[in-house]
Amino acid sequence: MIEAALRILDQGGNPGREFGFLEYQDDLFQGHHLQCACLPFPCRCGGPNSSTRHLIRRTSVPLKEVEIFSDGACRGNPGPGGYGVVLKFGAHRGELSRGFARTTNNRMELLGAIAGLEELKHSCRVTLCSDSSYLVNAMTRGWLKKWKALGWRRGPGQRLRNEDLWKRLDAACEGHEVNWQWVKGHAGHAENE
Repeated sequence: MIEAALRILDQGGNPGREFGFLEYQDDLFQGHHLQCACLPFPCRCGGPNSSTRHLIRRTSVPLKEVEIFSDGACRGNPGPGGYGVVLKFGAHRGELSRGFARTTNNRMELLGAIAGLEELKHSCRVTLCSDSSYLVNAMTRGWLKKWKALGWRRGPGQRLRNEDLWKRLDAACEGHEVNWQWVKGHAGHAENE
C-alpha cells in the first residue's frame, strides 16, 4: 500500500483521490473521511472537513472487537511518504492509505494509527498493531501521559516533536479500549507487509 502511494506521488498524482479507500459502510467504520487531497508537511487535518469530524457515540452495549494494522514509511527522512492501514472486524476488512509529498517516517507511523482509530464510528475494543517502537512505546510505557502532563513537552524546555499528531492520537483513543502491540516489521506478518 505504501509503495503504491509513493508511486502515485512520483507520477504527479494525488493518492488522496486515486487510492482504493475503505469503500463499504457498515455499522462500525466511517468509510469516507480519508478521501481528501494530499497535504504538504506539516499537516493538521481532521478529515476532508474538520467541522464534520464524527464524534464517537458511547453506548452500554458490549464493545465490538476490531484489529487495526498500521504502517508508515518515507523515502528519505523527510521526503515523500505514506501510510497504510488494515481494519478488521469479524468478516469485514477495509484498507486505508494516503501519501504525502514531504513528511517524515514518524509522522506517517502516527498518522496511520490515527487514521485507523478515527475511522471507527463507535466505541470499540481495539488491538492496534504497528512496527513503530516510537508509537508503541509512547502508548505503552506512559510517555504520552507524561508529555501531556508536562504541557505537551518532553521535559522542562524540551519541545515535543509531532505535538499536533500526539494530541490528535490522544483524542482518537478516547472512548476506545486500545491494546497496543508491536510487531516486527517486514518479517512476514500478512497485515504488516
